[in-house]
Amino acid sequence: DNSNDVYLDFLKEKEGFRDTAYKPIDSEEYYTIGYGNYGQDVKEGDTITKEQATAQLQSNIDTKLAEIRQAIPDFDSLPLEARKHLLGSWFRGSLSGSPKTISLLNDGRFKEASKEFLNNNEYRTTSLRGVKNRMNNTANAMLGLIG
Repeated sequence: DNSNDVYLDFLKEKEGFRDTAYKPIDSEEYYTIGYGNYGQDVKEGDTITKEQATAQLQSNIDTKLAEIRQAIPDFDSLPLEARKHLLGSWFRGSLSGSPKTISLLNDGRFKEASKEFLNNNEYRTTSLRGVKNRMNNTANAMLGLIG
């Protein structure tokens, strides 16, 4: 199963690489580095190589996959295209922060899930166009699950 490589490539492309810690918006509590690695362990002035960032991303993917498989038991039987977007969104915290969307997905109510997913404050208020695009793509991936 090469889905791991697919996830890795997908997230690398979506997150983009930065070798120095940064804050996409000043109000962020913590810094981000590498391929979208965000958290209290990232300090101002930190730097990272692409190799280190790839290993870090793979480890983050493994963690997030374990979480998403627990939240969405049928995750692995979904089409890869949908899994990529769902994982990407889980990675960003949009999907993991929406228990209602998860519950609709688990009930196979994909149309409602896609609506519910965009019915959130981040989507309405973000000034980051990339975030909005990614959330739209994820919602469309959910619609794509309708049999």
